[in-house]
Amino acid sequence: MLLKMMWKLMPSFIKQPLYLVKGYLERGKVIYRAITPYNLIEVIDKKGIRYLVFKDPNQPMYRQKPEVTYQSYMVLNDPLNTNATFADYFQLVWIFNPQITTVLMIGLGGGIVPKRFMNDYPEMRFTSIEIDSEVVKVVHQYFHLKQSSRHRILVGDGRKYIQRSKESFDLLLLDAFFATTIPYHLFTIEFYQEVYGRLNPNGLVGINIFGAFTGPNSYLFRSLYQTLAFVFPRLYLFAPKKDTPEVMQNIFIFALQEDMEMTPQDIFKRAQVLSQTKVSVPGYVETAQKLYQEPIDITDVPILSDRNSPANGELNLYSKVVM
Repeated sequence: MLLKMMWKLMPSFIKQPLYLVKGYLERGKVIYRAITPYNLIEVIDKKGIRYLVFKDPNQPMYRQKPEVTYQSYMVLNDPLNTNATFADYFQLVWIFNPQITTVLMIGLGGGIVPKRFMNDYPEMRFTSIEIDSEVVKVVHQYFHLKQSSRHRILVGDGRKYIQRSKESFDLLLLDAFFATTIPYHLFTIEFYQEVYGRLNPNGLVGINIFGAFTGPNSYLFRSLYQTLAFVFPRLYLFAPKKDTPEVMQNIFIFALQEDMEMTPQDIFKRAQVLSQTKVSVPGYVETAQKLYQEPIDITDVPILSDRNSPANGELNLYSKVVM
C-alpha cells in the first residue's frame, strides 16, 4: 500500500524513465516484429504466455502503457486459455440473446474471441474482418487461429464491408484498436445506424472500448455512450473495475436492438443458468456482476458524427477533446 501511494505522488518526470526500465526488464523474448501502415507489431513470449503487442512508432514508449499496447494473450501450452479475462466479457451477449448463431467481428487482434466462440458453440457461424493484413498473418502463424467453413477471416475495412454486403447477423462485436487510438469511422452515429439495419430481430452490438466512466479521461467513452443511445433503445455497461469509475479500463457496452429492461438480479440469474448449461468460461457469474449502474453524464459531450472526423481518421484513447 505504501509503495502504491509513493508511486502516485511521484512526479511524472521520474516515473517516465522508471517505467522504461521496468518495461525493458520485463520485456520477454520478441519472436516477431513488423511495421505496417497501422501499427508496429510485436509478438512476445514471456513466462509461458504469448502476447500480441501494437505500438505506435510515432509516440514515446513511456506513453504506451502495457494495458493499452498488449492486444491479446495466449497461454503457450493451452492455446484456448487466453489469460485475458477481459475477452470473456464478450460472452455476456448470451444473457441478452441466447439464440445467437451469426456473428460479425470487426478487429481481429490475436483472435482470442473467435477462437473461444468457435470452440464452445458449434452452431455458430463467425466472420472476422481485420484491416491490417499483417495481423491476420500473425494470428494464423503465432496464435493458432485458422479459417474454416464456420469462420471466415477477411482483410478489409469493417464499415465498408457492412455497407457493401447484404448479409445480416445476430451480433456485431467491435474490438478495433490501433496502438493508442481507435478508428473514428467505427464509432459514429452514421456507422451505428448502418449496423442497426444489418441486425436480425433481437440483434445486438458488443463493444470493447478502453476508457473511463468519470473523470478527465472519460470524454471519449461518454461521447460514444451518447452516440449509441441515440440509435439503440437499451444499453448495458460492464467493467472489471466498475467500483473505480475514474480509472482507465476495458469497458464493455452491449447495445440492444430490443428495448429489454433487465435488473441486476435478472442478469445474475441468467448468468447462473448459462454457466450451468451453455457457457464454460471461468468466472462467468462474477463477470456478470460487473454491471455498471450509475448514470452517465452526457451533458458536456457531443454525438460522434462522420462530419466531424479528425484529419487522420483516428481518436486518441486519452483524448479530452473529441473533434
